[in-house]
Amino acid sequence: YDALVEPQEGTILTVIREWSDYIKKHSEHLHDFQELLHNGLKRAQKSLEDTPKKLEVLRKAGVVDAGGQGFVYLLEGIQDFIANGKLKLYKRAEKISKQFKPIVKTEFNQTYQFCTECTITGTNIDKKTLQTKLKDLGDNIVLAGTTQKIKVHIHTDYPQSIFDLCSAAGIVSGEKADDMLQQQKDAHTAHGEIAIVMDSACDLPNDILEAMNIHIVPVKLGFGDEMIIDRIGMTPDEFWIKVASSPHHPKTSQPSPGDFKRQYELLLTNYKSIVSIHIPAGSSGTYQSAVAATKSLTGQRIEVIDSLNLSIGAGLIALRAAEAAQAGKTIDEVVQIAHTAVENTSIYIGLESLEFAVRGGRVPKMVKKIADLIQMNPILTVNKAGKLGTAGKTFGVRNRADKLIKWVLKQLDDKCHYRFGVAYTTNRYEAERIAAKLRADVGDENVLVTQVGPALSVHAGPGTMAIVVQKLEEN
Repeated sequence: YDALVEPQEGTILTVIREWSDYIKKHSEHLHDFQELLHNGLKRAQKSLEDTPKKLEVLRKAGVVDAGGQGFVYLLEGIQDFIANGKLKLYKRAEKISKQFKPIVKTEFNQTYQFCTECTITGTNIDKKTLQTKLKDLGDNIVLAGTTQKIKVHIHTDYPQSIFDLCSAAGIVSGEKADDMLQQQKDAHTAHGEIAIVMDSACDLPNDILEAMNIHIVPVKLGFGDEMIIDRIGMTPDEFWIKVASSPHHPKTSQPSPGDFKRQYELLLTNYKSIVSIHIPAGSSGTYQSAVAATKSLTGQRIEVIDSLNLSIGAGLIALRAAEAAQAGKTIDEVVQIAHTAVENTSIYIGLESLEFAVRGGRVPKMVKKIADLIQMNPILTVNKAGKLGTAGKTFGVRNRADKLIKWVLKQLDDKCHYRFGVAYTTNRYEAERIAAKLRADVGDENVLVTQVGPALSVHAGPGTMAIVVQKLEEN
């Protein structure tokens, strides 16, 4: 009860309290442990049955509290083991599974978007003061732990504000922010059997992500000791404001296997399989984290694909997979279409300057000095090994975007059909102007424009533009 800012009766709290009160009271005169637990179980079952009388939302839905039900299942399992003397795991599991009723999907009203958690480590953490400050930022607040270490849970629209507030109390770690609205959409709306996942270093416009139901596992950004969850804690425009004001050059941190495992487990409650598409293994550990997460999820079909691409290039590959999934293709067909898209998709990146690439350790200082001296603009791409390399170059500091698109168009086969992606870090006007030229040739539907997210902007720098070419296979 102390861990919750606003404890609710009619939940698991009530069931545990009424059960434990019964055990404590009757253990004073009832010395048969098995009989005590047996009677205590009956009290817990009665308490569970009464939860709809104490919580209006349960009464309206015609269900008992799920947490309380879970606690009662644990007690039943303990009682069964004590009574029968041995654990008949497989037969018992089969017997119990046949008792479960199908879940009735009801209308869901969620006040806040993100289920946010973190851990604070410090000295003399004032839990009551922290509770008071958090109340203005969300609900379902839980603070559990000691004055040296506290786990924080809150439903909020402002995850980064939560992390910033908690950092004043100590060192913050284990930050996460799960999108509950997306989870409820998956649980309560019609969709296919295959979930498409990508990391936040893959870029697509937000309306496309929403329409195609593509799920994101975020990269983390670091400004000194401050950690920010990409896309959730900071928008691309806010990133550039932070870059201008922070004394620290930003760094990226790949999602952990645990981040991927949590996302996969959530999705597998509503989907039969997953296709997970990520930036190259040769450039980041993100792909390896995704693969590692699948090893503990045996019996589930999860396909992890190396996009051999960056930004909107990886995004367009995920989009092809999502289109195939929405069209009702099988998991094998979706995987094959995704692999074909990898072969048919190329990204060409034009940098305003090599400064950020040097700061991030991607380019040696001497290369920048030479490029600046001769006014050379390298055109970067991702090779078949997943490494960033040079595809070509232009010269001169004026009209870099026009020179880039002119170079890209020369690489294309007039006999093929293409989809294009244009991504920018800071100059939206230039990106839209280039996209308009492309749309005049291939149509509006085959040209996408998006802003490069912070995960790649860390290394690309302001003024960067990327043009992606995806050859469309014949239907």
